[in-house]
Amino acid sequence: MSLNDYCISSEGKVDSVVLVATSDIKDLERVYLDPISKSANLLYKVIQEDFIKKKVEYDYLRPDIANNYQMNTGQVIIGDLALKFLSQRPGGMKIYDLSELWYLETSLPFTFATFNYYLNKPNPNEIKLIHDSFISGMSNIDNILKDFTTKYESKVDSKLIETYLNERIIYKLTEKHLDGINLFHELSAKFAKWEKRSFNNIL
Repeated sequence: MSLNDYCISSEGKVDSVVLVATSDIKDLERVYLDPISKSANLLYKVIQEDFIKKKVEYDYLRPDIANNYQMNTGQVIIGDLALKFLSQRPGGMKIYDLSELWYLETSLPFTFATFNYYLNKPNPNEIKLIHDSFISGMSNIDNILKDFTTKYESKVDSKLIETYLNERIIYKLTEKHLDGINLFHELSAKFAKWEKRSFNNIL
């Protein structure tokens, strides 16, 4: 079950989950997956094999903005490094937003994370902590932006971070999110063994 219906999701561009490539996505032959993000890797595989309908070779490589990629190769990149790529845009590299590609194909949001429990429901104090943390974070966006900008100096554009925090990320689950989660579960089942068949019990 979902804890207070909070999530990390996007409807369209997210900016922090991307594919960087040396060619058009339809011409890729090899793609390096992100060693730390199962969900992003599965999302890319669904886009590549179900939407573009072309198989590629998969491998793993530690993502780095200084990597030299051969022609017709790409890499799934998430988080702060994805924001760096968008800010610096290394010459000759194409950048595809995976959440945007999902939305263009399905018209559904993509949910990257939810707060869930499987057995005993957390006590009211624990639930209140989640809620208070959300309220505190949303009321301190400007301070978070300043901290992020200071941390990365000129490596990440401050306007990009502001847009990311204020516009890209959606924090509350809706029925459309459930539809997106269940569709992703269905399409990605051939790439991963899921313990549950449905996420209809999230709300």
